[in-house]
Amino acid sequence: MDYTTLPKGYELPKVFFYQIICSIIILLGTVLFLINTYKEQRISLAKSFYVVSAVSILLSLSALLSPYQEIAIWGNTFRYQGLLTYLLMIWASYVIFKVLNKNLWHLITGAIILSSILQCVAAINQFNNLMKINPELISEGLWINGTFGQANWFAGRILVAIIFAAFYFGLKIEATRNKRILLKIISAILIIFFLTILGLSQSIWGIISAVVAILLIILYEVLPKKIFAKIVYISITAGITVFILYFKLNTEYNLRLDIVNSILIILSQPFNLQQFQFITLGFGFDTLGNVFRDYRLIQGSLVDRAHNVIFDIIIQNGFIILIIFLALVYKLLRALHSNTRDRVWDFTFIAIFAWIFRSIIHENGIVNLMDFLFLFAAGFALLPKQELHRFNSFNTQKVQTFFKSLRNRVS
Repeated sequence: MDYTTLPKGYELPKVFFYQIICSIIILLGTVLFLINTYKEQRISLAKSFYVVSAVSILLSLSALLSPYQEIAIWGNTFRYQGLLTYLLMIWASYVIFKVLNKNLWHLITGAIILSSILQCVAAINQFNNLMKINPELISEGLWINGTFGQANWFAGRILVAIIFAAFYFGLKIEATRNKRILLKIISAILIIFFLTILGLSQSIWGIISAVVAILLIILYEVLPKKIFAKIVYISITAGITVFILYFKLNTEYNLRLDIVNSILIILSQPFNLQQFQFITLGFGFDTLGNVFRDYRLIQGSLVDRAHNVIFDIIIQNGFIILIIFLALVYKLLRALHSNTRDRVWDFTFIAIFAWIFRSIIHENGIVNLMDFLFLFAAGFALLPKQELHRFNSFNTQKVQTFFKSLRNRVS
């Protein structure tokens, strides 16, 4: 399979759209930073800035040192999701992290719900057309996907929309009784609507993920916060155990298990300097298809994703990035132990958990990735104040002094 001349993917318009939007967000964030710096007459760089910068440097090294450098930087022709696209998304998410408040959170989640409704309308239209033209195709479970081109990506977006609709269903607002009832009715209709369309997509793991998310939401609503946190920990442990047992005991051929096995073969090659580079920094974004081809693995199949978020990080970006990612996830898990109920943050966490759970089996399109980066940014931006202060409070006196001296010279 030649991965250097893949056909143009059906997701490319979304990729280009997000590249433009992320560039605008970064530009606006930079202008805002310069204005605030000028007013304060000093540069104040938070610890979080250095974390994102370090991640960006590591990802850049991964791409620049990759044996598939051009693809790692620009992306393969099917996706164009290389280093440049990821850096735009990461830094745009960082801007969101810096400016996000609960009002903006409501605006963004409302936009996600509205766009998901439009996707569902497109899915209904696909269903109706198939019923008229060739009803047998519906049973194949590939064609009801909105504008995503793949049912699993579609299911990932609908999953997030279901969680946010459930958030508004249980939200207590200061309004008249009729308005509160209206909000609950609209939210309930949306939940049922999204679940119905998710069923039409026939994305089995997407449906399972939605069931897990709904169970988590129910437990969150009825249990004390600390007991809910313990259940989340138990669920994570049980999920990892089931995955390992399934991987070890399953005897039938399964493409996803074949992918995992193939990645383990690549990682277990004889140790040398190059192998050390691959283990620590990976092969770069969008390169897995080329890696499989050159190692003569997964023959005859068009596969350029691990269909598992952990193995995708390992093979594309290496164990250093994986450790940073897991450390950040652990920080969010720690914050879950708070006795204080903050519905916005708690549902953001549930959405992050459900997204990662779904991504143990499903790969992600550009929309799913941007959803996750927004959720991740929101998870840290809306942390309880004490936790956020620990993550974000770090200033560099030398940089401040340099900028002040430079400004005095210009003046």
